[in-house]
Amino acid sequence: MSRLAFTGIAILCCDVFTAYGDPDLPGVFHSYLMEIHQAKNRGADRNEIARLNSDWKDRFMEILSTKSPQEAGWVQIASEAMALSSALGDTKAALELNKLLLDRAATDSERFSLAMNLAETQYAMWLSKAPEARVNDVRQVVDAFEYAQKLINVNYAATGKISFLLKYAAFLGQQKDPEKALQIYNNCETILLANGASVSEAWLAKDNLFEFEMKCLVDLKRNDEAIVMLQRIASLPHTQIPVSQYVNRYASYVDPQSGAKFRAIISDWLVKHPSDKGTPALENSLAESFFNAQDYAEAATWYSKLLSEPIAQPTKDDLTSGRGGIASNILHNLAICLRQLGDKEQAESIAEFV
Repeated sequence: MSRLAFTGIAILCCDVFTAYGDPDLPGVFHSYLMEIHQAKNRGADRNEIARLNSDWKDRFMEILSTKSPQEAGWVQIASEAMALSSALGDTKAALELNKLLLDRAATDSERFSLAMNLAETQYAMWLSKAPEARVNDVRQVVDAFEYAQKLINVNYAATGKISFLLKYAAFLGQQKDPEKALQIYNNCETILLANGASVSEAWLAKDNLFEFEMKCLVDLKRNDEAIVMLQRIASLPHTQIPVSQYVNRYASYVDPQSGAKFRAIISDWLVKHPSDKGTPALENSLAESFFNAQDYAEAATWYSKLLSEPIAQPTKDDLTSGRGGIASNILHNLAICLRQLGDKEQAESIAEFV
């Protein structure tokens, strides 16, 4: 087998063969581990460890360029060089090594791991480019993600699979492909259900995933299904944030301008569902929407209701810094509403507290 040649990679440590002779790969790897271990034991700071890793990455690349992949220890050295290249921001070298390692994967799970890493590295390179320069590389990223996804059923940690799929879905969202992204999120949900509470509760909360699916459904104009997804969030025994905040997000997805549809969704929810810790914030969003629409009567009604809620009480930080925060905004807007409605006396009395 012909020896490898890595082009375009700067080699900083040109004396590697002086140091190692004809290097024994397992021995080289052991030396690397020992040097890093000793540096940490003597209290080396993060910068020194980074310099050591950078030096070793270059040594590994130089050694790999003279060795056959068939030699004992080659995969171990190449894997570490790939990890170091990625950590140090040399995505081009990491990508090149990833492809070589993928060709030599010994098991399905190893192949899947490398395929995921390849897709994620391609994605990272794509993200690092200016928007106008990304167009020509979209197909490469899609192909890498699709190749890895075809291997998704191998025996592999559920959290790793989901992390990979979420990155793919994020990429599809950037490509304005909510239909495909929804399919990927559905795959995540299938994995969650198959792996029980250990994944769904400890790593990725179902409400987060359901929100991703809800957003895709709104983008696809499938609002009836999006409402069902919101109801699924509301039915969960635990959520990361109050359900009312998901209602606010859903309304914003449907009506980004916070117009009539936004108000209708929130008003309907407030009538039909019990309050939670986030309800005052939801009511404040509704009040602001009425205020911005110059419906001062409705806005005043909601702002007046909010005066009795904790959201309208300035925090200690607000008071000591001279900021009123949300409390000040509520009073300020209420005063404007009352002035617009002709109640100037009440408006002036409220304005004194702003």
